[in-house]
Amino acid sequence: MRIKKVLWVFTFSIVGFNCVGKDKVPANVLPQEKMRVVLKDMMTADQFLANFVLNIDSTKKKESESIRLYNQVFAIHKISPEIFFKSFTFYKEHPALLQPIMDSLRSESEIKVIEMID
Repeated sequence: MRIKKVLWVFTFSIVGFNCVGKDKVPANVLPQEKMRVVLKDMMTADQFLANFVLNIDSTKKKESESIRLYNQVFAIHKISPEIFFKSFTFYKEHPALLQPIMDSLRSESEIKVIEMID
């Protein structure tokens, strides 16, 4: 009987430890707010590239220009590409943490559209 009790405690301990911190952001990953700001700037860089760089100069290569602009975004935010991509991978693997970031970005863009209309 005692062995059965120990097995139950052991089983619940393992299950409990696996559930605790499942949706916590590790220290080596960008916090949600920082990730949101970086993604916003990267999306702005993409829009700038599409609307002002590639439209004006068709000899520019999209990939190399994107990399150049993304590196500028990383420099502005004082992060490395490795940290960004590690963080992005983490958030893709944790949709519950990515969703609020994307919802916030979507809300911001909707507000800007409404402001442009008014």
